[in-house]
Amino acid sequence: MLADFSEVSITSNQYATRKEQYHHYRVKRRALKVHKYAVEAIRVFKEVEETTSNMKKRKRKKHIKRLQKELKKSFDAPLRKLSRYEGFVLMCMIERELDKPLYSLVKDLRGWWSAKYWSNIALIYGYNIKDGYDAKKDPILERILKDLKVD
Repeated sequence: MLADFSEVSITSNQYATRKEQYHHYRVKRRALKVHKYAVEAIRVFKEVEETTSNMKKRKRKKHIKRLQKELKKSFDAPLRKLSRYEGFVLMCMIERELDKPLYSLVKDLRGWWSAKYWSNIALIYGYNIKDGYDAKKDPILERILKDLKVD
């Protein structure tokens, strides 16, 4: 009897220093906390792209605005309670899965003005949402995001 198994990833948690080990556990804790929000955000984005692909500009804008109001009711409070680093990990998860910088995602959905506003807010906190996710910047974060299946 043969069985098909899904792909399994085996990683080692052996680090050269305690600082790297602490960073790994810190990132993993935060990634597990925001994982459900990243999955939902990616699902909603893909759904919006599919449903609005053949809509006219005005109708598309109204649909996105209505959806934003609905999502704000359910996700505003929990997302406001996230720490800065948890928000960063959430952004990385979304950018990694969709393979687009957050700036272009916001620009496509909400327009140039809104994208510029959120870009400036992110710059205040030391993040640049125009750059997008780079796996080489933080290999520990990349390893954890690879282990967590977002999609």
